[in-house]
Amino acid sequence: MTKHLKVYVASDDPMFAAIQAAILTLPARYSLVQSAAEADVSAQELVPAGTPASWAAAYFKDAADIDEASLSGQTIEVSIDSPIWLTTDARLEECLSVLASLGVASLEDRADTAASNSVLSAGYYQGSLVTAAHCTVAAESAALSVSFTDANRRITLQAPLGHTAKPIEIAVHSATGIQISRPVYQSVIARLLSN
Repeated sequence: MTKHLKVYVASDDPMFAAIQAAILTLPARYSLVQSAAEADVSAQELVPAGTPASWAAAYFKDAADIDEASLSGQTIEVSIDSPIWLTTDARLEECLSVLASLGVASLEDRADTAASNSVLSAGYYQGSLVTAAHCTVAAESAALSVSFTDANRRITLQAPLGHTAKPIEIAVHSATGIQISRPVYQSVIARLLSN
């Protein structure tokens, strides 16, 4: 049996609402407390290094059975709509972090373009065309979108990233139709906390 933990989420944490909502979906394992003194652990100690976008990408890689062979001969598109304003360098770093979570170690012939609130990185990986875009949006619109497309099928991920615990959706489009799966856990953060 797992130990029930009292968790403190600092109100100034940029992921405060999303972490709090995820904790509330797991009442058998966690309860929220009002101060660090009352807590067994802080929310930041419960989640791994990275960002919600990189966590969602790693989940997608596992859930969709994406391996090294799956990364060849594809069009790979990543779109990060973030509720947090970041510098151009930080946006680019998050794009590369999400790609790394998907198994794309580095891009050949990489080209980066930046505007006032967005960045685009494009290149090739094992014969696959890869693009990753990052822009700032309102919190309720924040999401990670990923698609792997080849001549036979398209696998997509839609994962909310804002101040929400909405479920993520993985879909496979092929000649046999569309198969949509919604993971059991309500959000990527809830999945991390449940493990």
